[in-house]
Amino acid sequence: MSWMLLIIWERHVTLADGIREPVLPWRFFTQRYIGGILLCLMFLGGPFVISVYQLPQRFQTVNGLTGLEAGVRLIPFTLLAPVGTGIAASVAGRLKVPPIYIIIIGALFQVIGFTLLGTLPTTTEFLPRIYGFEIIAGFGCGMNLALLFVIIPGVVEARDQAVAMGAASQFRMMGSAIAAAIVTSVYNGYTQPRLENASIRLGMGLVNTTADKDVIMREIYAGGYNQQLLVLAAFAAAQIPAAMLLWKTPQIKA
Repeated sequence: MSWMLLIIWERHVTLADGIREPVLPWRFFTQRYIGGILLCLMFLGGPFVISVYQLPQRFQTVNGLTGLEAGVRLIPFTLLAPVGTGIAASVAGRLKVPPIYIIIIGALFQVIGFTLLGTLPTTTEFLPRIYGFEIIAGFGCGMNLALLFVIIPGVVEARDQAVAMGAASQFRMMGSAIAAAIVTSVYNGYTQPRLENASIRLGMGLVNTTADKDVIMREIYAGGYNQQLLVLAAFAAAQIPAAMLLWKTPQIKA
């Protein structure tokens, strides 16, 4: 309901063409290029932002690491994001490669990285391969993160450039909020029934040692985190059809 009211109000303000400026001009809803950019940023917000919180939580809850150790093991993801940004900007600017191709490639990197992270064995051991998967996912996020902002001035009118930049930031954060709600629901739906079943087994004395009990619980949490990462892979995949809205002849250049 709130979204419907917002759209109706912004359409009214846009068509009135008065002193009051729209926060989300109706023109954005009728121009597929800016619409594609906003959708890409919305689907990118979840994988990029949620990973920064989710991965360290996994490392602490499942692998038993401290907060500092978990943060250090997140570095490959956060380090490769700006590297991906720099490479994408260089390829689009110097080599004149159309951004739509780079965005799709970046989304594919994300899909691969998050799918690999989401199919890790549900073990309490920290696997070195996680670093490589983080690199792939972080590099893909970085490729699209800045490039989508760079091409905004080329697809909107001069009067809309400032509000388009603001809307892009808001859509990215809105996407992360939506993704946070979805992954939390998926995590709870996965872990709660399994934890209840494990509690019954523990109550019946089917598991004897405290160490075994701890391992069982942590493996259940690992499965829940895997489900969350697969949701992020789905968000990354959704960037591909959204990017196709940017298709034109000749292609948009950065």
